Amino acid sequence: VVKQENAELSALNAARNGGSTVKSKTSLTSLFKDSKKPPPSLAEVFLESVPKVDTSVDYVGISQGLPTSVLSTCIISAYYLLNHTTAVLEAIRSKWTYREGGGGEGVLEGLFVGCRQQLQEAVDHTCKFLATKVVFWDMRQDWLEELYRHHVTATSMDHIVDKLNHVLADVCSCMPDELRAKFAKNLLRECVAALQRVLLDGGPCRWFITADVPMLEQHLLRLRMLFNAEGEGLPREFIDDELSKVQKLLRPMALEAGPLMELVKQAKARGSCTMSWRGQDLVFDENTIMRILARRPERLGSKLLKEKYKLSKRIK
Repeated sequence: VVKQENAELSALNAARNGGSTVKSKTSLTSLFKDSKKPPPSLAEVFLESVPKVDTSVDYVGISQGLPTSVLSTCIISAYYLLNHTTAVLEAIRSKWTYREGGGGEGVLEGLFVGCRQQLQEAVDHTCKFLATKVVFWDMRQDWLEELYRHHVTATSMDHIVDKLNHVLADVCSCMPDELRAKFAKNLLRECVAALQRVLLDGGPCRWFITADVPMLEQHLLRLRMLFNAEGEGLPREFIDDELSKVQKLLRPMALEAGPLMELVKQAKARGSCTMSWRGQDLVFDENTIMRILARRPERLGSKLLKEKYKLSKRIK
C-alpha cells in the first residue's frame, strides 16, 4: 500500500512539473495549494491510475469478436447438429450396408457416441460462457462497480433487472425450450455468483449494516420474479435453491456487531461456526464469516480483525 501511495504521489508530482518525477514526499495539499480545485483523494488518484478495460487487447476479441448474437448462433447450431446425429447415422448406415453388404455398425456407433458427447459439451459450455459474459463482462460496471457502492440505498437493482430481462428476451426468443431453460439457469447462477462477490469481496467502497438486509431481500425477490416469469420461466424450486446461497449470507449480516464477532471468534477457534435461524443450523467457514465482518463499519469489528488476523484497516 505504501509503495502504491508513493507511486501515486510521484505521478502527481510528474504531472505538476511537466513530466519530471519529483522524489520528495510532497503532500497532496501542497501540490495543489495554488489551484482553486480541491486536491484529489488517494482513492481518486488510484482509480485514475488503473488501466481501463477498454484498452485491453482481449477487449476487442471478446466484445467484438464474440458478441451475444454470435454465441447464441453457436449454441443453436451445435444443438441442431446434436438432434440430427441419429438421422445422419441412419443415412450413413444405409449407404454402408448398400455398398459393403453389412458389418461395421459398431465402428459407426462408436464414432457417433463421441460426436454426441462433444456436441453436448459444446452446448453446455457455450451456454455457461455466454451467461458468464453477460454478467461479468457486458454488465461488469453494473454488478462489480456500481451495485451497493458506498451504501445499499445508494443504488437500485431495477436497472440490472431491466438489462437481464432484455438479454433473456433477445437470447431466448430464438432458442428452443430446452436451450432457453439451460441458458436461463446458467444466467441465474452467474447472478448469484456476482451477488456473492459483491457482498463478500466488495472492495473498499462497500459497507453493509443490519438495516440493509430487508432491502437486499427485496432485491432477491426481484430476481426471483424475473426468472420465474409468473410461472412461465424457471421452476420456483430451482430459483429458490440458487438464491438460498445469498439468503444464507444475509442471516449473519443481519446480526449486530457483538453476536457477529462471537461467530468470528468461534470460527477462528474451530474452523467454522454455527448459527440457528428458523429451526435450522447454518454453518459458515472461517473465511466467509470473517469477510462478512470485514464489510461492517463498526470500530469493534475492525479492532477484532486487526487483533485476530493482523489485518490493517486499509484492507477494507
